Amino acid sequence: EALKTGAQEVIRIGKEFNKLSLTVGRSSKLIGKDLEKVTAQVSAIAKVFNKDTDEINRAAQQFAAQTGKSYAESLDLIEKGLLKGADANGEFLEFIEEYPRILANAGFAADGFIKIVTQGVDSGVFSDKLLDAIKEADLSLKEQSKATRDALADAFGGVYTDDLLKRIRLGTTTTR
Repeated sequence: EALKTGAQEVIRIGKEFNKLSLTVGRSSKLIGKDLEKVTAQVSAIAKVFNKDTDEINRAAQQFAAQTGKSYAESLDLIEKGLLKGADANGEFLEFIEEYPRILANAGFAADGFIKIVTQGVDSGVFSDKLLDAIKEADLSLKEQSKATRDALADAFGGVYTDDLLKRIRLGTTTTR
């Protein structure tokens, strides 16, 4: 009886892995050994961090789409973020769906996104406040409204502000 139960469990696990492999294959466009590797990684990350495999897969797919990284590279960065505590507030995977492209527009690389989220959590910044602050600063500096210019001039002086805004306009300086 124990042998039968053990065999049934092996079959169940194999079916689950095959199902996950099909899902990951559609998302990652990988095949063969590369697909096996990332499927195992998705499964391991989900188990270790008590996440759903679909959630990990979707996050890797979104991160890849928003950053230009491969699915495998995105999965590695997600794992790195989880290991460094980026999900301490339980929102890391949600942040991946919203912020990487926004931060890329502000001049941050994909690994920079992971660092920012981790630093925000480490610093006790509530929810996505740090990411929103960076997003809003980027938008304000690029829009260069009179209110933004006046606030910068009051803080840093007119000469520096004019130079900074010119460099942002020309693209020689990012808001990063």
